[in-house]
Amino acid sequence: MENLFAYAHPYALWSLWIELSLLPRLFLLIFGSVTVYTLVSSAVIMGRLTSLTRRRVEDLSLFKRSLGALLAWTANLGQLIAARSIFLVSYFSSC
Repeated sequence: MENLFAYAHPYALWSLWIELSLLPRLFLLIFGSVTVYTLVSSAVIMGRLTSLTRRRVEDLSLFKRSLGALLAWTANLGQLIAARSIFLVSYFSSC
């Protein structure tokens, strides 16, 4: 298999990455990792929510603890999305 970076197409992503300076690279790395974390957290929340709705409630205290943990995780995810949005707006408004 040939080297992907040897391909010299002017609009290839790796050719753009090489031309970026340190600050845009750092921004893209942070933004990409936060986006992946947001997507994984959303999938986990949806999975836990569906498992809570399918389960019979035998122990009410266990159900309340599970729901409390789910609500805390959802609140953290909401704060992360808000912080990411504010960071994105402030970054692009300064350009």
